[in-house]
Amino acid sequence: MSAPLRIAVLAIGLAVCGCASSGGRSDDTPEAEEDTVVEITNRNWSTIHAYVIAGARRISLGLVSTHRTETFSLPPGSVGATPQLRFLAILIGSPRAYLSDDVLVEPGDFVEWVVEHDLAHSHVSVF
Repeated sequence: MSAPLRIAVLAIGLAVCGCASSGGRSDDTPEAEEDTVVEITNRNWSTIHAYVIAGARRISLGLVSTHRTETFSLPPGSVGATPQLRFLAILIGSPRAYLSDDVLVEPGDFVEWVVEHDLAHSHVSVF
């Protein structure tokens, strides 16, 4: 085999090996943030507008009708930027609202939030 042909075969072999190994993840590639799911059960007699409070931001999750359960995913970046969240339920057509204490939530957690008829008995659990 001539020298130029050997160099060409070697170059092609190195190129193939280089392409095959470049498909893996490097250690500095950021991982996708896991979804944090909030399941809201509304046992109140009013429809609620549900929010998450992360630092100074109030993030709308959506509406939950009376005696219904809805599931929402928190927007990326809302969990982890501040480790403690608060949950706010505003009753539609009423001046009453429920605001939880600070809750430690991490990416990938499952949050169960129950809004009771007597708002003082509402609670948030993290799994």
